[in-house]
Amino acid sequence: MELVRSADLEVTDPAFFRDLLKAVMKATGDQVDFILDPEGITVQQMDPSYVCMVHAFIPRDFFSTYNVYENRTISLDVDAYCKQVFRTGKMKECLGILMRIEADRIVSDITDRGRRVTKNTPLLDPLEKEVPTPNIFFNSSARLVTKTLKGVLEDCKSIKSEHVLITVEPDKLLFTCEDQEKKFLVESIFNKYADDILNLEAGSTQKAIYDVDFLLDLIKGLGPISETVELEISNDMPICISAETPVYGVKLIYYLAPCIDYRDKTPKPKVEAAALEADTVDVDVIDPHEDPAEVPPEDPPVEYPTFAEAVFGMQEDPLEIPAVEADPVDYEDPGAVGRVLRWLPAEVPHEVPHEDQLSPGELYLKYYAEALARHTAEAA
Repeated sequence: MELVRSADLEVTDPAFFRDLLKAVMKATGDQVDFILDPEGITVQQMDPSYVCMVHAFIPRDFFSTYNVYENRTISLDVDAYCKQVFRTGKMKECLGILMRIEADRIVSDITDRGRRVTKNTPLLDPLEKEVPTPNIFFNSSARLVTKTLKGVLEDCKSIKSEHVLITVEPDKLLFTCEDQEKKFLVESIFNKYADDILNLEAGSTQKAIYDVDFLLDLIKGLGPISETVELEISNDMPICISAETPVYGVKLIYYLAPCIDYRDKTPKPKVEAAALEADTVDVDVIDPHEDPAEVPPEDPPVEYPTFAEAVFGMQEDPLEIPAVEADPVDYEDPGAVGRVLRWLPAEVPHEVPHEDQLSPGELYLKYYAEALARHTAEAA
């Protein structure tokens, strides 16, 4: 038996409902699945690239009329629906929208001052994947003004930064970003008593890096529906961005995966300055009989990429080293929102290089060590 009608929903605040649908669409794309039951409407969906997830709940009290005759999941092209039903510049004249959800369409009766317009919008086949609720423990949280957070992220975009490092400490909240060429730096620091910080809790320092474009897009979506936003962060974990409207009781939560495979690839000296200073040999202790011609001039320290040094502890290109890739992340696992790629270095046999394979700087350090050893032995 074909389902003729599954629900009647009436909205008396069409502008807010439109902004809410657009905020949900920021994390899902155009097609959104809505789960209808007697308690309200739920959306739980990931974006096509599996980087972001949204959980939204619209309680029945938000609607002036809410009659659900049978629990059902409907799928709708939200972008097309908003363009058809919510006309830009006409929302102030709209008094309400009655949505009759039928077997294959939504019939919307739009009432404005003096007339009623009926529009039909086709329904789509629901998406097959069911997304579970993430089960993530967060070690810090910060509630701040949405407009302020939007301005911070726009500052990051002003220098064309692709990533932003968010750090939550017990007494302050930091946003740090650099441009790709490492020429410009933007750092926004809020202490816990700042006017725009409503709450800040952190037992220890927590930090993670996120995509600026994606994060800014989500915050722009939250701007029209909530004046404040709460951020929850743990080290290199997805960030939880939540907003709740006190009037309607609508809840909207985003989970955005971290950029944990992003590393600072700017070449840096392999040996830090402090280590070089500790290993410096006094020239006076060198054997005076040593032929200066045999001691080559000192070269500057060899520079290696930080990523290879930190992950593998060696100077070679990581992609050229035999490695073992970890199992791919199961995105249906509640604790695996995001993309993770871990590499384990293969066992590389240690071989003592021949002198012909040493650089002039390495030969220099070798001769220093040998001369120092002879001098010490003779002095003893």
